[in-house]
Amino acid sequence: MLLAEVEGTTILFLAGLVLTCGVLLLRTHRQLGSRAKTSLPAPASFSQPKTPPPTGHRLDAPTDVRRWEVEMHDVARDLQAQLDSKIAIVQQLIAAAAQQSDRLEVLLERAADLQAVPTQREGSPLNDDSSHHLRVDGVVTKAGSSASRRHAEIYSLADAGLSSAAIASRVGSPIGEVELILGLRKNEGAAG
Repeated sequence: MLLAEVEGTTILFLAGLVLTCGVLLLRTHRQLGSRAKTSLPAPASFSQPKTPPPTGHRLDAPTDVRRWEVEMHDVARDLQAQLDSKIAIVQQLIAAAAQQSDRLEVLLERAADLQAVPTQREGSPLNDDSSHHLRVDGVVTKAGSSASRRHAEIYSLADAGLSSAAIASRVGSPIGEVELILGLRKNEGAAG
């Protein structure tokens, strides 16, 4: 409908205008494409520089760049020293932890040997009453002796909510021993 009302010269004029715009756009696109190719370096140059960067000091560099280089060198040296000292401390802590672990294993083996192993004095029969004897570090003690009283004290302090460190300072025993005694209590509770 619209084309029927428009005259033939108007149609030719519009067709020429569209064709001219298309040609101009095509030429502009080609020119911009060729400029972009010449201004951007080749993709291979991004991955590998053509000349290696200078590795030594550049004496012809501005003073600010030389000062910055010296400061960065000093910072790197200080950081390396700090890292080396931290590594040495960590190695010492690992060695101390290994020693404590070995000590704890020995104590656990002793505790396993001590758990409910009634012994008999030479020449005396083992009684069935509550006065069983336990061997603690080579010394035969009665079950109701001071060791049992100390264990009971440690248990009551733990029940009161004190930490192992607080219990150890109150009782006068090493923290490891207090933790071992509390651990044995847990094992006895699980077994019983």
